[in-house]
Amino acid sequence: MEERLALNDFLREYRFPFYIIQCTHNDRNVPNMHSHDFVELVYVVRGEAEHCFEGDCYPLCAGDVFIINPNEAHTFRIEKGKEIEIINCLFQPDLIHNSCLRELGVDDSMDYFYVQPFMSHSERFYHKLQLRERETADVLRLLQGMLDEWQAKNPATGRSFA
Repeated sequence: MEERLALNDFLREYRFPFYIIQCTHNDRNVPNMHSHDFVELVYVVRGEAEHCFEGDCYPLCAGDVFIINPNEAHTFRIEKGKEIEIINCLFQPDLIHNSCLRELGVDDSMDYFYVQPFMSHSERFYHKLQLRERETADVLRLLQGMLDEWQAKNPATGRSFA
């Protein structure tokens, strides 16, 4: 049975609809098949797995980055003895304001903005992009900076996210 997740389950503070986490999955620690009401951007830091997406499975490895849109059912399949480490960003599509899209020369369709760069008609799961070595280092550095900032701005410290 498919689980349904909501971004509010992850948020520390409702004024900023974003969540980021780094985690490791193995054959004993795999999320259930699920969908959600938010966009999920996943970066594979290391390891290998299969991403089961809408009934089909696709290989993943270090350097892959992919997007899961709201309402798309997915999980991982991981062989015994293997694991996959990911950085997972969860956000509402409206986090990126339409004026930013227009400034980038993109139409008002958020779908177009975050799906177009990943489109490849050779596979049904066209949201995945395999980064080159230099891009991998740049993306990992940016995501690690986001993780560090996210962890430093804990509401218990009284600092705000916005």
